[in-house]
Amino acid sequence: MTRLTTPPHAVSANKVLVLQSMTSYPSVSLLMPTRPGRLDGEGTARLHDLRDSVARRLRREEVSGADRVLAELDQLIALAGGLVLDHALALYVNEHHAQVLLLPVGVRERAVVDPTFATRDLVRALHRTPRHVVLALSAHEARLFARIHRWPWR
Repeated sequence: MTRLTTPPHAVSANKVLVLQSMTSYPSVSLLMPTRPGRLDGEGTARLHDLRDSVARRLRREEVSGADRVLAELDQLIALAGGLVLDHALALYVNEHHAQVLLLPVGVRERAVVDPTFATRDLVRALHRTPRHVVLALSAHEARLFARIHRWPWR
């Protein structure tokens, strides 16, 4: 059973902070560029190749709990098959967390196994996310609403 903390969504500052705060070995990050739309057979095969490279490493290192992490990863890959994708897909799994994120920017395809998640591309995606403003007009006034991101790490 997949322990998705949140449903698959676009990247947000809060999601990045949660991922950056976690430390647990192994923390598996799969990042893969995609085309907007559904994952095709080639994309699914590439995800499975990334997963297999993680499996080989975890087995070579004889990591305890590797089977559980790989089972979670398999469920995230199956979930990704039904998503409408953007420019990249990021899957994150460790002992305590499992999450799928859709990224609006391309990434270099890779599988990372470390004590922390690979989040550099997520931060880059945040910096490229356009700022949203809303202008509300009425007969008596005009109001401008803007969401300003406050970065806790600055």
